[in-house]
Amino acid sequence: MSATNQPRLEVRLSQLHDTLAEQRLEAARGTAEIEGVHRRLRLLHQRLNQHQRSMHLIQERLKRCTAMLRGLNSK
Repeated sequence: MSATNQPRLEVRLSQLHDTLAEQRLEAARGTAEIEGVHRRLRLLHQRLNQHQRSMHLIQERLKRCTAMLRGLNSK
């Protein structure tokens, strides 16, 4: 390797190192963002399950009330 190429190679290596550091930082930000979205999605899923359970209980009560009203109407 010639002495004139050495400084250019060192500069290029430094640039590549900086680029790699930036890409790692960007990847870490992306990972944190994905984890945040995943956390919010999990919470929304829990809330949806709670609402579905509530709806099921309401439907069961409605069925009982409807049956009771039918019984009163048939008398």
